[in-house]
Amino acid sequence: MSAETPFEITLVSNHLRTNFTGKIAEAATGTPEEKESNFLSRALAAFAIHKLSGCALDDAVGSVVDGGSDGGIDAIYHAEATNILWVVQSKYHRNGRGEPDLGGVIKFKTGVEYLLRGNFTTFQANAAWQELIPRLPTIFGDRALQVRTVLVYSGINLVSEDRRRLFENLRATFSADADYLQTQVCNLTTIHDWITGADQGPGWSFWRSEMQRSNGAPMPLPTQQAMEVNHGATC
Repeated sequence: MSAETPFEITLVSNHLRTNFTGKIAEAATGTPEEKESNFLSRALAAFAIHKLSGCALDDAVGSVVDGGSDGGIDAIYHAEATNILWVVQSKYHRNGRGEPDLGGVIKFKTGVEYLLRGNFTTFQANAAWQELIPRLPTIFGDRALQVRTVLVYSGINLVSEDRRRLFENLRATFSADADYLQTQVCNLTTIHDWITGADQGPGWSFWRSEMQRSNGAPMPLPTQQAMEVNHGATC
């Protein structure tokens, strides 16, 4: 017997369509389902940037870089007021279940590593990156900069240990004793909370507490799921 589709997924898809249709390009190839999932994944990346950085929707749309030579990064946005660089990978799951696939997460981790090492030419073949690349040396030249990597996906499953370990290793390399680099994971429950306003309530669930849960088992999460690689830090 197949698992029941979480009711939240319908609200999420409707919300993304309402806010981003006509603003984010539709896929030109693929089956209708593939095209829809592609659009909703890109819209989800923009929505995450909007909610986490506080920027306007139009600015969030402009942050989407999903495409060839994107390094696994679907959206990137520098919030000047807070000096935080938000780097997002998104995945839309039509059935409201699952987690980001390991290969995709590895690609994202590698893209983030290129970014942190200043290998910006990696992204030059991507037209959406070309406007940002000239600004990156100045952004990374500011010693007060903080980087937030985000995995956002429309499934209720928790992120498995092998995915978490990738970003724990990344933080150990670039930010072992500082708050410079943190990773946040947002699943279907988080996205639903963003839409309904439940994220405004008290409490964030951090990466450490997340690791105490069962490994990847699908389960509803209380409030907003934000699991930080930097234990105890808030965004």
